[in-house]
Amino acid sequence: MEMILKSLAIPGGILFFYLIFYLMYVKGLIRKLDDQGWKKVDYWWIGIGTFALFIQFFQVNISLDTASVAMEESIARAINQNLNIAAADLSGPAICLPAKSTVRKERSLEQIKELDDACTYFTTIRPALRFSVSADNRVVDYLSKQSVPKFTSEEIQRKAQQLSIRYQAYVEQDRKVKEIDGALKQNKAIAEVTKYLAFMSLIVAVALRLIKVTGEIRVKNESSEAAKITARKLDDSISYLKEAVHSLQRASDKKELATDPKGAQLDVVKKKVDALEASFANRRTVLVLVIITTTIAAVLLARVL
Repeated sequence: MEMILKSLAIPGGILFFYLIFYLMYVKGLIRKLDDQGWKKVDYWWIGIGTFALFIQFFQVNISLDTASVAMEESIARAINQNLNIAAADLSGPAICLPAKSTVRKERSLEQIKELDDACTYFTTIRPALRFSVSADNRVVDYLSKQSVPKFTSEEIQRKAQQLSIRYQAYVEQDRKVKEIDGALKQNKAIAEVTKYLAFMSLIVAVALRLIKVTGEIRVKNESSEAAKITARKLDDSISYLKEAVHSLQRASDKKELATDPKGAQLDVVKKKVDALEASFANRRTVLVLVIITTTIAAVLLARVL
């Protein structure tokens, strides 16, 4: 159920922020962006997306640290078990010989006494559970305060040395686990907050990218409409100018001014109009020329009439 809610939260969050940005920057509740403004939105969504990816990278590192802790704890359990076994062996049957054991008859009195002393000594630190994966507190407390005493018996000394080696491995592994776990606990507190921040950042970045496309399309549509209106105005101006030129031409013909310099000026005006139609692509230039030419034509019309 939680997974379904998270899956629904992603498109819902994108739609929510998309609508907010639409009202703010497309409808212009705060500011209506132009073409340059929408290009600058690229910096925002790329920056926010990069920030979200950085947080995700941080989350991945935490996951790796969690896996490392789990692996080190697994190793620690095996080391703890070996430590318990080594401590139990020092008070096992090989050291604590039964009273009727045939081995007692094969050993000297000094050896038997050393074995009995070792049995009594190491029984105090014998683990409650031999194969437990948790280090026995009595063993750890004992070895943390003192080292294992030396014995002349090779068998006891070998087992005592084995216990010392396994205790050193226990100390080293315990240090590793605590070191990684300590760093992980610090990062987990930060990760708990940043995981929601990363989620929201990615949603906002996607919403910004979508609204940028919407805004650019709207700006192009508005520009196209403005261009159509300007074109219609230019068409009307050119039609009016052509009509004015034709009127001048007719008036000139009636008064037989074809050889007059003013008639030549009328021909020049007509040529300019034709040139305007040919260079219709440059709207602004046409508009300026139309205004100038219209003024010239009006002056000439006044003089002719």
